[in-house]
Amino acid sequence: MAVRNPEYSFDTWWVERFDTDGYHMGNEHFHFHHEISFNFSHIPIRHTFFGHVYETDTPCIIYRAPFVLHTSSTLSESRYVRYRLDLNESMLNLFDGVISLGPFSGGMGKIIKTTDEQMEILRPYLDLLCQKRKDTDETAVSRSSVGLLAAVLDELRQFTISPSLVSDQKTSYIHHVMEYIALHIGERITVDRLSERFFVSRAKLYRDFYRVTNMTLYQYVTTVRLSVAKNLLKEGVSVQKTAEICGYSQASPFIVMFRTSLGITPMEYRNRSK
Repeated sequence: MAVRNPEYSFDTWWVERFDTDGYHMGNEHFHFHHEISFNFSHIPIRHTFFGHVYETDTPCIIYRAPFVLHTSSTLSESRYVRYRLDLNESMLNLFDGVISLGPFSGGMGKIIKTTDEQMEILRPYLDLLCQKRKDTDETAVSRSSVGLLAAVLDELRQFTISPSLVSDQKTSYIHHVMEYIALHIGERITVDRLSERFFVSRAKLYRDFYRVTNMTLYQYVTTVRLSVAKNLLKEGVSVQKTAEICGYSQASPFIVMFRTSLGITPMEYRNRSK
């Protein structure tokens, strides 16, 4: 049976079914992959993208682009059934033209409100994908799984897609800024470095970044480092090594950042996660 890699890794694709009494995602976090959540239940849910809150109470599909900070929680403890499909960029590139994001292309976050009938069309595909993922090696990409993934995304083209919840054409470059930050989180990231790389003034970068993400560059970098650190610590990585990966030359300032953000030290968090 395949074993899930930690969130900072680059799985080709992943699918999982959840059936719980309520659900609480916790603090805002990000992924390196594209995430599509298929929510089947008639239950009130609060979705957050960069601090902006959206609520749904009927079946829906939620798309989250890589590097977008988000969280999600149900507002009751009623039965909650959902499937989560993760797609890595390498999977999309490997099968260019066969598998594509289609209706989600170009957006950072979208919500599709659906009917029970529409969701039931998707359920058999999702169940088959879950079975294939369970029966095959984690890195295996079979023709049948590719066909099923393509079928799911093709079905979504028939749905009414909402406008992107985050970003517009004038600030679309901000997603590339977020990607750069996430992929260079172990390095010293400054506003000057980012403005030079993306050919914009410091003032415009500050303004556009806040407009899209509802946070400053410093807040985003800190949140990304915290998200990466939490996953590393859960996997048993030492505090010193985690600090280095997250861009700290010494552990002490990393410990201060972590404790200030979460109220506990990295070591306490690591021990609680065992």
